[in-house]
Order: sequence, then C-alpha cells, then structure tokens
Amino acid sequence: MTEAKKSMFGIVDDFEAVNRLIEEADGTSDESLRREADSVLDAFTKEILGDFGGKADNYARVVQAADNRAAAIKEEKKRLDGLQKAEERKVKRLKDILFYAMDTLGLDKYVTDLHTFTLAKDGGALPVEVSIDAKLLPDDYRVEELKVTADKVAIRWALAEGEEIEGCKLLERGRSLRIR
Repeated sequence: MTEAKKSMFGIVDDFEAVNRLIEEADGTSDESLRREADSVLDAFTKEILGDFGGKADNYARVVQAADNRAAAIKEEKKRLDGLQKAEERKVKRLKDILFYAMDTLGLDKYVTDLHTFTLAKDGGALPVEVSIDAKLLPDDYRVEELKVTADKVAIRWALAEGEEIEGCKLLERGRSLRIR
C-alpha cells in the first residue's frame, strides 16, 4: 500500500511538530530525548524535504504558468483595446461621411428597405458661447470656485427668456446621424 503524498500544508504541520520536539529536547537534560529528537529530525529531513522540494518545484511551475497567462491576457487586452479604438474611429469616420453626404444633399431623413437615416438635432440644453472673461459677467451669471467661470445654465435661461447679456449668445444645436 502506498502512502498518500502530503500537501504543502501537511509538510509545514510536520515541520512545526518536529520543531516543537527539538525545542523540548533542547530544554531538557534527558540525553535519550535529545537523541530521539535528532533521529526524528534526520528522518524528517530525508523524507519531507524531498517532498518539499518536489512540491516547491510544482508550486513554482503553477506560479510561472499563472504569471505567463496573466501577462498574455494583459497583452491581449492591449491588442483588443487597440482594435476597439480603431473600430470606434472607423464608425465615427463612416458616420461623418454619411452625415456630410446627407447634409450636402439636403436630406434630413432617408429610408431604405433596411435602415432609416435621420439627421437630427442633438438633444439636451442649447450650447452657450461666452466670449468674454467670466469676471466681467454679472454676479447672477457666474459660479465662483477657486476660479471664476461662466454659469452657462443661468445664462442659457436668461438668453432663452430674451435677456441680453454682453458677450453671450445661444448657439444652434449640433446634429448627429442616427441609424435604426
């Protein structure tokens, strides 16, 4: 019958037991206990350290393999990030060309058997252009932090209500291409 191989934890447990036996033997004057401890240590060294060496080598192989896989995944992630960015640039470029063509031809909407193309105004708040230094704006239209900036939300509301603010005007919404 073959003895089951010990795990790394089993080897460490055995080592700690032998260590305790050696400490007990060192603290006594009983010569027979010291000889027994030396004998156990020799047997442990021959049996367990051989097992430990093999186990340690196997652990090292697993660690190296995992490290190599992690490095390969990191490289693959970089490669895929590059591919993603390239595809995103391609989508933008193709949509820009289609947008330009439809805009030049005066087509706000075009329907095919497969898709509907629409040039639509961007949603959200109207863009605001502030062409003067924010410090020159009235207090109601500034937000003071560490630096003074224009309060574009307040300016947008005031301009939409017909108020005139020097250096500020509402801009047209941008347009984007939607494909369904």
